[in-house]
Amino acid sequence: MELRMLYSELQALLASCLGQEIDFQYVEAKTIRLQKQVEVGALGFKMKRKVKLEMTVEAIQGSDVDIVLGGGLGVDLLLRVVLVFVKNDQASKLIERKDANRVQVHLGEIPQVKKFLDRVEVSDLIFEPEGLRLVGSLK
Repeated sequence: MELRMLYSELQALLASCLGQEIDFQYVEAKTIRLQKQVEVGALGFKMKRKVKLEMTVEAIQGSDVDIVLGGGLGVDLLLRVVLVFVKNDQASKLIERKDANRVQVHLGEIPQVKKFLDRVEVSDLIFEPEGLRLVGSLK
């Protein structure tokens, strides 16, 4: 069984949930690049810059997905900042930091996804040029 989601659908979902616009760019079957436009300012000057982060799916174990993050020297710092914001939120149960550039995402902590994962055993997550494909079988 396969479930497909276009990147545009995922962008719309994230925009409605987080209020943030994040772009997705296909890299290869296990890797995707996330991009976000941010405004950086100092001494009265402001400029816009794209922050890029590559995510590689390393393993799927039940409802947990192990992800390796890449994208340059700022990955560790960016991950720390994100986890500080998430720590005080209900989403803190969703992301667990493993080391400087690895996280584990606990999909079972999302009620809507948990219902799906209670019925389907996910075996693979594949990125494609147009979107992502979740491969699994009924339990």
